Amino acid sequence: MGAAGLVVVVFALAAVALAAFLFSGRNDSPIRTGPKIEMVFPLQASKADAVYEMLSPSDIHVIVGRNNGEGVHVRGTSREMRAIEQFIDLLSRAGKHPDIDPVAFVERQKSTWTDRERFKLTRKKAKALAKLLAYNDVPVLVSRNGSRVTVEGTEDDIRTVRAIVEILKGREPAAEKHRPTN
Repeated sequence: MGAAGLVVVVFALAAVALAAFLFSGRNDSPIRTGPKIEMVFPLQASKADAVYEMLSPSDIHVIVGRNNGEGVHVRGTSREMRAIEQFIDLLSRAGKHPDIDPVAFVERQKSTWTDRERFKLTRKKAKALAKLLAYNDVPVLVSRNGSRVTVEGTEDDIRTVRAIVEILKGREPAAEKHRPTN
């Protein structure tokens, strides 16, 4: 390798080190640190397809695949996986009460809704998110207007959707703030 090639390599390494320094500690960092975790989430086939469709674009930093028709498997950082796990729980919460009609379950949940938030995404991502949240057994109210998705639900459910939106924007979700327990 000649002197010019060596200079290019040194500058490339310096650029990577500078990027790591500049983005360290920021949740919009394109550089993901820490070990990757892989989890399998059992979901009914239509929801699994919709989760796969939502998380599969190349600008999203998690890796997602179908699990033989039995759900999805996802790989990401611990914060990403925590957000996805909470989102999957939101999507399947009514199913954890098999003795209750899912629509009746959501109707009962409406009395607990205290928050509403509007999220801006690309049209395609907004459509994918709204499609998942619009299932009649998901305990939130969702509407979409082009690239904007409005979600009404509990404070925790809105926080869960906010974390997924961060992932859809190619950013790692912020660390959860610990709330004091009584």
